[in-house]
Amino acid sequence: MNQLPDILKRFRNFVYVQVRRLFSLKHWRYRLHRTFKLGRIRSFLLSSWTYLHELFTRAPEKEIAAYLGRSERRIKVLHVNAYLSKGGASRAASMLHCTLLAHGIESVMVTRETPIISDNILPTCRKSLGSYLLECFAWIRYLLLTKSLNKPTIRHSPQIVSSYSLLKTIELLEPEIVHLHWICGDYITIEEIGRIGVPVVWTMHDMWPILAEDHVDYGDVHREDYSDLSINTREGWTWKRKQRSFQELASLTCVGVSRYMRDLIKESVLFREREVVNFPNPIQRELFHRCIPRDEEPPVIPAEHKGRFVLLFVSAYIDYNKGIDLLDEALCDPTLAHWLDRLLLLTVGPVAGFAFQNKITRHDLGVVKDDNRMAQIYSAAHMTLVTSRFESYSLAAAESICCGTPVVSFDTSGLRDVVENGVTGWRAQCFDSSDFATKITDLLGRLENGSIADYDAWEKACERFSPESVAVGYENLYEAILSK
Repeated sequence: MNQLPDILKRFRNFVYVQVRRLFSLKHWRYRLHRTFKLGRIRSFLLSSWTYLHELFTRAPEKEIAAYLGRSERRIKVLHVNAYLSKGGASRAASMLHCTLLAHGIESVMVTRETPIISDNILPTCRKSLGSYLLECFAWIRYLLLTKSLNKPTIRHSPQIVSSYSLLKTIELLEPEIVHLHWICGDYITIEEIGRIGVPVVWTMHDMWPILAEDHVDYGDVHREDYSDLSINTREGWTWKRKQRSFQELASLTCVGVSRYMRDLIKESVLFREREVVNFPNPIQRELFHRCIPRDEEPPVIPAEHKGRFVLLFVSAYIDYNKGIDLLDEALCDPTLAHWLDRLLLLTVGPVAGFAFQNKITRHDLGVVKDDNRMAQIYSAAHMTLVTSRFESYSLAAAESICCGTPVVSFDTSGLRDVVENGVTGWRAQCFDSSDFATKITDLLGRLENGSIADYDAWEKACERFSPESVAVGYENLYEAILSK
């Protein structure tokens, strides 16, 4: 009988909460957003308004005309990347573009982002309303096809519809070479790639160009012809579109950002007959070097954590490929047990939503967009942990090394090019969390004893990332293409 009042009390509290929720504006606003996808609708309306405004005011064309009026030289290279500063590919493309300008080469970059703040970075023209609507109908056809492969953790890009017109932009700028970088996110359609009429250089920052729709694949599908997929499946149809479009390119040179990527491209069905070379992504050495925060800047490591060994992880938990689950497994390994009270896990990126199981003290810095601040973070860490399952290159690993901080990674993909085993870091057996923990422990022991690789070997490893050496390689490639 004594339990009855408690049950009544809990029931009363439950009713009270439900009544409050029923009359809560915040609750119903949340429900409307979830039920009717109001965030997506708002984004669609905003992008539609931007498209129509730029289409009828011809704002991109006016900016391009103004640039051509100021420029006295013919454009040699037109760099094309979906974003200006979002992601490693955009930063690498921007760095290469700026380095070519410093070398006296007339280089222009176009993106989907506006407003543009640089004289040599221009917006992309818009397609006519008729062309855009035709692509929208093609997208509806795509949705009616059968789903091919169920890979919820892998990003897909069918690239069927886009309001941007690269062809119109090329027609106005008349470059000698078009240099493609990361062009997904519905920026450029597959069909438009095949209609580029000038020599094309394509720096491939992930596996999307050699696959049907996926950006990453852990098998050998790039060597196959998707023969097991019907054209009536989504992935099969996209693959046929790529085959038709890429064959139309008269002059195409592919660039792998690592030797691993170069080999994947050479083995792929789509590009095995094309010329393939390897140039790493450049790192801005004047920004990414060993540095100490100034007194007026907030400290990277909170005062209460001073004296701990700092393990840095730079990524997002939502990306399965980045392996935050493998990181957590490694940090739970018994090998690290006697180090736990001396370690600090420092995270950069949206990782706060991941439920960590390890007992290491953690400090989340969130998303950091300032390169100077990132250089300070790399410099403050004792090691950077890269647990990716696949990396075409890994900008985070290269930036960390340039800041003098060793990297622990798996012995996989492009990381074999970036992390020199025993020199700038340690590579563990692929996806073996226990071996990864052993490598962390080994590096901690070396740090405690002060026995890290010598300065000359480290500097030699960093020379490969310098923008100047990368730009010279691209200059020679451009000249070779134009002389044919």
